[in-house]
Formats: sequence, structure tokens, C-alpha cells
Amino acid sequence: MAIFQDYLRDGLDGSLLIKNGDFVVGPSDEQNIHDILNDPAGFWHQYPEVGVGLQNYQNGTVNLTQLSAIIVQQLQNDGFTVKNPKITYSQSTDELDIQPNAVRN
Repeated sequence: MAIFQDYLRDGLDGSLLIKNGDFVVGPSDEQNIHDILNDPAGFWHQYPEVGVGLQNYQNGTVNLTQLSAIIVQQLQNDGFTVKNPKITYSQSTDELDIQPNAVRN
């Protein structure tokens, strides 16, 4: 199994992570999953069909089963194996908790 590497970003603001005056390169699967879930289709011009765009579903009519299917398809298209993803919604906090359970093939 290949380990995909990329420039890592600071989790707080998304800027490139710099250590000892140089860009940090490391395993990027978690970062890639985050990007696929949050960026809408068309955001990445070279791959116009990639992206779930979770913010587009806010106050929408898609149910969690449909959203789960969209997430699985998008992650599989990027080479991940997705097993039993879990999406839960908390009414008290009005937040989604997404556990994609995805690993790179």
C-alpha cells in the first residue's frame, strides 16, 4: 500500500505548515479526505467532479443515507476504500459528526 504524501497544512487556518524554515511534507490521506468532504464539486478545476461540499447541504433536504452514499462515492473515486461510514446529527449542537472510515487502496 502506497503512502500518499503532500505538503501539510496547519489545521487551524489551512496555511502551509512550515518547520525549520521549510515546508513540511507528510502523509496526506486525512487532509485529502477533509478536502473532498468540504470542497464543492468544481473547486478543483483540474478535477471538476471531485468534492462533496458539505456546506451546500446545510438547511437542505438530503437525508443522512443520501449524504453517506455521496461521501462513499467521492472517496472511492479518489482511491479510498470506505467501510461502514457513520454520519450522525446532533440536534442540540446542530452539527454533523462524520466518520468516513476510509483508507487508501
